[in-house]
Amino acid sequence: MATNPIYVETEEEIPELVERLRRYHGEDTMLVLPMRSRIGQSRFNFQLLRNYPARLGKRVTVVCDDPAV
Repeated sequence: MATNPIYVETEEEIPELVERLRRYHGEDTMLVLPMRSRIGQSRFNFQLLRNYPARLGKRVTVVCDDPAV
């Protein structure tokens, strides 16, 4: 289980988040998305969030209060 969640900024883009995931030292990662997050607005972004961490050998759990996510 992720002990240190990664808090995503509202305006943060996928390349920035992928770099943060790359630097994260755990295998299990929890991403906390704010309401109206840019990353949470696109289904394609979630596909990228599934694929990139898998390449890095990490598992990602997304947490968000936004019902659209």
